[in-house]
Amino acid sequence: MRDLLYWTEAVVTFFFLILTLSRSLTYHHKKISRPISLLISILLFTLIYKPLEPAEGDFWLYWFSMLIFGMIYTFFFTEERMIVKFTVCMTYLSWITMGKSLLSVCFKIFSFDPEGRIEYFLFYLLFCILMLFCSLFIQDHPLHIPDIFPWKYWMCMILTPTLIAITTNFYIMCQDNDSQNNTFTALVFLHLLLASMLSYYLSYIITSTNDTLTESRIMNQKLELQLNHMERSIGMVEQIRRDKHEMKNVYFYIQSLLKSGQIDELEEFVDEKLVHRFDAYEEFRTGNEILDFLLTQKVSEAREYQIHVMTNVLLPSALSIEENDLCGLLLNLLDNAIDASKKEKDGDIHISIRQVKNYLEIEVKNKCSSDIFKTNPLLHTTKPDSRNHGFGLRIIDSIVKKYNGIKNVQMESSYFVVDVMLQNQPH
Repeated sequence: MRDLLYWTEAVVTFFFLILTLSRSLTYHHKKISRPISLLISILLFTLIYKPLEPAEGDFWLYWFSMLIFGMIYTFFFTEERMIVKFTVCMTYLSWITMGKSLLSVCFKIFSFDPEGRIEYFLFYLLFCILMLFCSLFIQDHPLHIPDIFPWKYWMCMILTPTLIAITTNFYIMCQDNDSQNNTFTALVFLHLLLASMLSYYLSYIITSTNDTLTESRIMNQKLELQLNHMERSIGMVEQIRRDKHEMKNVYFYIQSLLKSGQIDELEEFVDEKLVHRFDAYEEFRTGNEILDFLLTQKVSEAREYQIHVMTNVLLPSALSIEENDLCGLLLNLLDNAIDASKKEKDGDIHISIRQVKNYLEIEVKNKCSSDIFKTNPLLHTTKPDSRNHGFGLRIIDSIVKKYNGIKNVQMESSYFVVDVMLQNQPH
């Protein structure tokens, strides 16, 4: 019995590893079901690893075999990004390493003979319970990480479990050569295990609240847009009141020009004095009230900075895209375009919205005198307070991902072009 349990220990450990990966990551293989994928992976692991496993065991061979076969499984059967897969795999392996070390020391404290049949069976059972607990913990707290995520967070999430596991192994090696107090050693392993689990839980909280943070920023932007529109509307009302008083004088002036036959002067007066007032307060009628507010607000803002704006908006009557997401996406695209155009001598922005098959295409391009990909290839924010800015691209990417969309960023004939396509299939 003991020999059988010892022989199957690595296989069972690998089973819990890939079970954790298949349940905590998004399983995507359409032709092979999850149970079949687990069975295939276990058979391959057994056929390749067991002949290489030495009689006394080798930690590094054990560790890297688990890691490599686990990553191979995620490559073929899950769709998360590789760095997410690696983080989850390393975290689980570090936990079971520390947990197994903790159990071994506890057995020494209670003077259990690890070579005994009953004692080894008890150790094996407790180890399986520990692996199940770790697996369920990760399954209940999966990492949902956005496309754009600070690299500092990634480094902490990956290095913390890795370094703790390596520290644990070196500590075990030192214990073999220099026996110390077993109770103290058990406390060290317990603290390391708890520290690693708390670190993972903190990563889970950070990643799980990212979507909420993005939604909050979109709502704040929408509220700010409505307040700005209200202020602009008040300004327009006051301007209309002033224009009303001037209208009589304008009327008599136009009448006098007509009677005197001064047509050229009349055309000049209309072109220079009247047309710009209507252009400054161009209003949109897309069928979506908040989108009308947004376009009116942003186009007027751009023209205040002498930025030329061209629009071609054909919004479909039926939309499956939430209003908050549509406005949040367009608002951030226009803010970025306006900020970039302020630096140009002759700012120019083109806005296009249209339905293309099952997708809503939103294209915003602004004139750019230099190739932005040469000066800022990663498109980092250039604002002084970078800590509180630079969320625009994150919001855009999260919305694109939410609607299974496509984002294309490129330079095209001295224009910086952002083309976004969101899946729009109203029921």
